[in-house]
Amino acid sequence: MALVTTAEVCDANPQLILSGELRALQPNFQIYGRRQVFSGPIVTLKVFEDNVLVREFLEEKGNGRVLVVDGGASLRCAILGGNPVVQAQNNGWAGIVVNGCIRDVDEINGCDIGVRALASHPMKANKKGMGEKHVPINIAGTRICDGEWLYADTDGILISRTELSFAVNDVAAWTPEAGKIYVALKAMHYGLCLCKYGIPNRHGRTDEIHGQAREARNLFDQMKTLLKPDLMAFVVVMGDRSLKDECASIP
Repeated sequence: MALVTTAEVCDANPQLILSGELRALQPNFQIYGRRQVFSGPIVTLKVFEDNVLVREFLEEKGNGRVLVVDGGASLRCAILGGNPVVQAQNNGWAGIVVNGCIRDVDEINGCDIGVRALASHPMKANKKGMGEKHVPINIAGTRICDGEWLYADTDGILISRTELSFAVNDVAAWTPEAGKIYVALKAMHYGLCLCKYGIPNRHGRTDEIHGQAREARNLFDQMKTLLKPDLMAFVVVMGDRSLKDECASIP
């Protein structure tokens, strides 16, 4: 997830976690597919050992959505296989999360899409077309509703009531500059604290640090216009509250 991981999102949003607006799924899911990091609005589906509706959904245009399938945690057959995942990849789905089993693992692992499931199983599912679309589902104690947002990486899976302002899919566009700005901000903040409070460096190199802080400020001034709209969100995500004032004061 580049600079913004699910762990950092959790660290930066204790209020959302406390209110239940941000929830983490239990760590029961295995990672499949080439895309280990994905996010998008959720489409819910509830089935049990039947994959007809799963296939029907993935034949539609995904438009960056994530299909979350509550398969009742059944470990007796696979409700998702290679062909539907290939279709999902081609139709623009961001990911598929299955509270159940999948099969054709090698084929799925070759697809450019994110897939999570409890396990793999060689047996196929029933084809009766039974299930419920767009209904609230409950996976291991976590309630998930159609239209909420899912964020997944190698640390786990988050469910958010609304789209987060620092959405994972948007980060790639400003990661390099954001990294530079963060380093500059940290150096500048440290230098400003030294100047303001007169805290001596233990090695007697205060002047050198002040010089580095001035260089950092110059670098920051040169780059701040690149990311002005996203800078505060970036610092909040990094969990660095000491830099909020500097960001808020940007003209």
